[in-house]
Amino acid sequence: MDELISSLPNNIELAYIPLILFAMFIHFLLEPLRWYLYTTKLFSIDYNRMFSIFSLTALVSYLLPMKMGLPTRMFLLRKKAGIGILQCSTLLMLDGLINYACWGITAVTSFYLLVKQDVFEDSFVTIIVTSILTLLLLYFIWKKRRTIIPKSMNAGIEKMISNDNSGIKQLSSEIDRQIIFKSLLVMPIDIGSHVVHHWAIFSMLGINLEWGAVFVITTVSIFTGMISMMPMGLGGYDAMLVLLLMQYSIEPEYAVSIAIINRLTILFISIVSGIYGGTQLELNPFKTQWRKLLSSNTQ
Repeated sequence: MDELISSLPNNIELAYIPLILFAMFIHFLLEPLRWYLYTTKLFSIDYNRMFSIFSLTALVSYLLPMKMGLPTRMFLLRKKAGIGILQCSTLLMLDGLINYACWGITAVTSFYLLVKQDVFEDSFVTIIVTSILTLLLLYFIWKKRRTIIPKSMNAGIEKMISNDNSGIKQLSSEIDRQIIFKSLLVMPIDIGSHVVHHWAIFSMLGINLEWGAVFVITTVSIFTGMISMMPMGLGGYDAMLVLLLMQYSIEPEYAVSIAIINRLTILFISIVSGIYGGTQLELNPFKTQWRKLLSSNTQ
């Protein structure tokens, strides 16, 4: 770590730190905004509550493996927003489709540009394609894991969601094309915030890359992290980011430093927004009210 720090330039532009934090905070604002758009007609929930739920569960996702923030999010959406489990599942599929489709199309376009510009050698392209296909296969297996769970384990869940069927129909009727269109419009802003975030980190370290290169590096790295099964794309995103930066002739020490700075930024925003979300939802693990809420959900 000392060698890594000593290899960084002495004239780091700290003036970029506010932009780095602001761009990442924009990303944290946008996912609950999409869910607010989905549910605003059917549920009496304001944006601040939705943001609080997503901020707290984003912190859980960052701290726990295998995306454990998702079941926590469904639990809080049910308890704090009145959204049933089947309704949450429907919205998760809808938002996941929009999110993965937009990022996937962007990443594939970026990868095509990389190959067309001869940034990669043929052998490197083979490695990248194989890695992405492997991650997609692992993701598919993870999504299908529920089919091997014994039916006896689902008895309690079936009882819990038995009253949600009518809510699904009502939810489907309320989500019209205009809401879907607005949600799709949020995605370019989300992708753009990530691009600006990475550009600001590059600039802070004195790395001057064209916007096109920043766009390609950002989108391919993040999508690789998305299709991995680790919280916040740990491992997949970082490895791809370092590999891409090295292909653009960035020194390995700088590439690793960029990945670390990005993680520290996410962790900082996650902690701050997660604490805010917990206080807004009146959830304190040291108070009996929180323990009672958990116990009532398991009964």
